Amino acid sequence: MGQWKPNETVFEEYDAQVILPGRWQPRPSDDPLKWIYRSVDHREHITISRGESLAGVADADRVSVLRKAVTKHYRATELGLGRVRDAEIGEVEFGEIDNTPGGWYRGAAGSPAVHFWTWLWCGPEAVWSLVYEATKLKDGVAEQHAEEIFAGIRSSEIEEEW
Repeated sequence: MGQWKPNETVFEEYDAQVILPGRWQPRPSDDPLKWIYRSVDHREHITISRGESLAGVADADRVSVLRKAVTKHYRATELGLGRVRDAEIGEVEFGEIDNTPGGWYRGAAGSPAVHFWTWLWCGPEAVWSLVYEATKLKDGVAEQHAEEIFAGIRSSEIEEEW
């Protein structure tokens, strides 16, 4: 394990690592493959989940598994937001997260607005997701925090070019 700054919270489970900027409090979860954190002031929440297994999936097929997982996650978010006033969700984008296939989207819902960012990526053993939610933060602060969280996602490289 590396040297961590005192103002960082490190999530490290199975084949994923996320370095969260600042101090985050772990919260209980009924799901053994889901980890929940909240900021000290309770205005930000993060949920990290280990999803679809990639055991036995060829490197060339990982992108297909990831795209299906992102689509499933996105549709579930759409359904959940269907009941919320003033909800909006952005388009899915695909690219790389720490040199592995990834997909992400963002949105906002409710009043006061809860802004959220969702990232999914391929770890060596599973597809992972991270959902960051922020409410009652000054303009630009949630966006800055989301960028810092995104930069903290770590996974082992997949050697296959995609």
